[in-house]
Amino acid sequence: MTASSGLHRGADILFRFDPGLTGKRNMEIDTEWLEGAEAASEPITLVRFYRWRGWTISLGRNQRAAQAADLEFCSRRGIDIVRRPTGGAAVLHGSDLTYAVISNQMDRFGNSLSATYLRIGQCLQEGLRRHGIETSLMRPSVPRRSRTIEPCFVRAGRAELLVDDKRKLVGSAQRRLRRSFLQHGSIPLTIDHELMAGALNCSPELLRETVTCVSEQRPGDLTFEDLAAALQTGFEVELGRQASCL
Repeated sequence: MTASSGLHRGADILFRFDPGLTGKRNMEIDTEWLEGAEAASEPITLVRFYRWRGWTISLGRNQRAAQAADLEFCSRRGIDIVRRPTGGAAVLHGSDLTYAVISNQMDRFGNSLSATYLRIGQCLQEGLRRHGIETSLMRPSVPRRSRTIEPCFVRAGRAELLVDDKRKLVGSAQRRLRRSFLQHGSIPLTIDHELMAGALNCSPELLRETVTCVSEQRPGDLTFEDLAAALQTGFEVELGRQASCL
């Protein structure tokens, strides 16, 4: 599977798989695709799975770095910090699979923020199930304002995926434009609780209570490539149409 920077026309869903890139480049790619989908006259849906070159914190677009991360700790440990075009709270990347869904097919994913979160959550659930990982969708009964000072994985938001209804496996954030949207999400393959706590200025004990990862739920050697392939199938099955890769 190869990566391409141009728009691939005529496919129902596009899938892109990228190796470890810098945080800056990963955010540039997602922003370029969102802008392209917003401007395009034809329907576009891209699902991108990617990794990061080195440990990186991505901040939500409205977060203050000094509140969301321990900047001195990050400097000492060589942890890069970038800002996402999507909202939400800080995420430490480096041992995770990150996904991005970019589309101007609003009716396909639901014409509201909540509907889109739910639809994509169902696709992710189907993919994870193919490796024996069962999850539930968080469905808050009362809308609430997210606490963006807290790390993303400390608290579950709408349609995010939980294991045993309590430990968060997938954290997601979204940005909607007039005709298109971008949704980001992170799925930890493994977790270094001490590193995450130090970088995001929180308690490792709290993280152990609230966060889980793929290796905890499916012991064994489940690679990025294995998980990405299963998630692709999840999107194909849930959305019910043939897709192509680029």
